Amino acid sequence: MSATAQRESSILSNAPAPDWRRVAYLMHVSRALDEIEERTLVPARKIFYQFSARGHDLAQILLGSRLANPNDAICGLLPLAAILLALGVSIVDALGSSMARAGGYSDGRDIGAVFNYPNPSGPSALPMCGGVGAQFTPTAGWAQALEYRSTLLKEAECGDAIAVALGAMPPWRPTASGPR
Repeated sequence: MSATAQRESSILSNAPAPDWRRVAYLMHVSRALDEIEERTLVPARKIFYQFSARGHDLAQILLGSRLANPNDAICGLLPLAAILLALGVSIVDALGSSMARAGGYSDGRDIGAVFNYPNPSGPSALPMCGGVGAQFTPTAGWAQALEYRSTLLKEAECGDAIAVALGAMPPWRPTASGPR
């Protein structure tokens, strides 16, 4: 086995296993929220934007469950209800934010499809907008702030923190004139 493979094997074997009961619970909650939005709230015009997390939910919950440093942050492209639940957003707040209701973590300022969750007790979800690629700028800024705080200000708690951009770029398709 190569030295790199041994290092990777060591890192992976030291990682704690996911709490699969919590993962399954959050996935069922995320899908139930999608179901409520699709079958009840959209037809009743209680919400105007609904983006299902189905197909994204497992990966988001696993990622959200791994973020442990209170200085960690994510920023993404919709839909992100599943990762918000994994970061600690309550079910009531997750549903209420999609309805733009006051009283939740955004006090009605989010439309649910976009979010901002400055988590007071753990990793945060950075403010986002719905534009494809818009999540990379705040994430890069957060990562640079972590580096500054760790390196120049000597804040040890920022040394292991990460900033994660979630999203997709439009699929690459070759054209007659080459890649776009």
